[in-house]
Amino acid sequence: MKKRLLAFNLALLSCIFFVSGKSTRAQERAIEQIRRMAQELEAKIRLSEQGAEESTYAGIICNELTVNRNEHVWPAVGNYQVTYKFYYDKEQTEGHHYPDRLRKVVMKSKMSDRSYYAEYLFNEAGALVFYYTKPDEPQLGGETPPAEQRLYYAGGRPIRIVKGLKTSDRLNRQELELARKILATGRRIKEFFDGSLALPDS
Repeated sequence: MKKRLLAFNLALLSCIFFVSGKSTRAQERAIEQIRRMAQELEAKIRLSEQGAEESTYAGIICNELTVNRNEHVWPAVGNYQVTYKFYYDKEQTEGHHYPDRLRKVVMKSKMSDRSYYAEYLFNEAGALVFYYTKPDEPQLGGETPPAEQRLYYAGGRPIRIVKGLKTSDRLNRQELELARKILATGRRIKEFFDGSLALPDS
């Protein structure tokens, strides 16, 4: 019952944010909650990566997938490699026999002469609440690198976009389309993660 009520409240808040296009107290609280969540997760991840003993107390497990590990030339692309790091809670979720609650995904990719970095942050209910991307390395050829981007979500709807130094709570059509694509990508990544845990171990 509590989970249903929380989901309803988040959906209601997101509708208010979406229609008004203005920053409200509720919206600021939601964004601040996401930021705290991100900071807490980052602290756990840092602890988990310090060593075997420290990782026992971090409460976070990491699975890693690398596509094209040896960086062979990819048809029509050139040099290509993508690495995903899946961070998930160590505790088992109710009704499951193994940990499976995905909290964060870090993606690093190399395509031709460019590198990219992206993060997807999920709340305890499994919903995407934050997306962050930046060029992982300076662009070659003197090109201006794209600005960092941050997208905040509540109840499955984008409530804020930050591009470089520009912040907007009223997304234009292009930004809304970008937000929908990222949300869909987040779902596919989560589905892949869930499927990877179901692989046979013997």
